[in-house]
Amino acid sequence: MKTLNYGKYNKVNFYPGAPPNWIRHMFNIGNILCLYPSQNLIEISMLPARIKVAIEEFVRVTKPTNIYTRFFAAVPEWDEYLIPVKNVIKSRLTRKLFDPNSQNTHDVTLDKILKIKAFRRSKGFKDQFDFLDTMIKEESIWIYPCEDNIIFSNCTRKTRDQDWALLDHWSDKIMKNENDGSPQFLQEMCKIIVSYIEHSCPNCIIEDMDHVSLNEDDMPADYFEGKMIG
Repeated sequence: MKTLNYGKYNKVNFYPGAPPNWIRHMFNIGNILCLYPSQNLIEISMLPARIKVAIEEFVRVTKPTNIYTRFFAAVPEWDEYLIPVKNVIKSRLTRKLFDPNSQNTHDVTLDKILKIKAFRRSKGFKDQFDFLDTMIKEESIWIYPCEDNIIFSNCTRKTRDQDWALLDHWSDKIMKNENDGSPQFLQEMCKIIVSYIEHSCPNCIIEDMDHVSLNEDDMPADYFEGKMIG
């Protein structure tokens, strides 16, 4: 397992032979970038059942020698309760394993974790929206059944109407700021949304909305839970 500087934050690439319990832990906290499973798919054995079945179905249909699964995660955070991770997930073929150039880990003080979580969760939803808006609509895709997440792959058939509707609904929830999160998260989402469309809601910080943008330089040092390096 290797960590990769992903913007201001470290993400993890898992390679064949990685312990399934590590993969499940990093999935739970939204820290996986790519997962490269071995042919027996042992690495995905502890992922949620719907995601596991979807990846297995992709492998069964394509019969690949090398696949990878890419995760676009809106990380979990805490408010009055734990708000779980939400993912857009894509499985596809690869010619060779991705080899990150860096594998740095960083510490952060405990009092900054909640602020970081809110920022990272909002950044995750921004990445999901950009990905869905610019890439998926140029391809024919197949969406697998998976509650609370989206998991899909390319296909040779025309994209089904119900799949387009699901993608549109997911994107609309992001732009309408309707995803669960702490007050800090909702405010961060407002800052993102106004860079795309006109937006005003009770979560907006009015004095900041005219000039605010998603500025990672204002955030604390990189935060990587577990500090595991392969």
